[in-house]
Amino acid sequence: FQAISYVWGDASDILSITCNGVIIPVTRNLHDALERVRYSDKIRTLWADAICINQGNTTERSHHVAFMDMIYKNADAVFVDMGHDRD
Repeated sequence: FQAISYVWGDASDILSITCNGVIIPVTRNLHDALERVRYSDKIRTLWADAICINQGNTTERSHHVAFMDMIYKNADAVFVDMGHDRD
């Protein structure tokens, strides 16, 4: 798997993505970051915290945050997205 680290941005600026046939609400920054790293011709398996961790469950979120360093260390690659240029 590969992982993506990105600037969260405005939590109220929500768009949707489709993952394995399921519509998932994500922030605009994550949506845009995923578009930048997606393959146009094949599947890419990415770990993104906002998708893979239930952000509405404080216990789950706290548990997984403790393992994020291991997730990034074990990923085949980690993409870092700082968002759009302001200029």
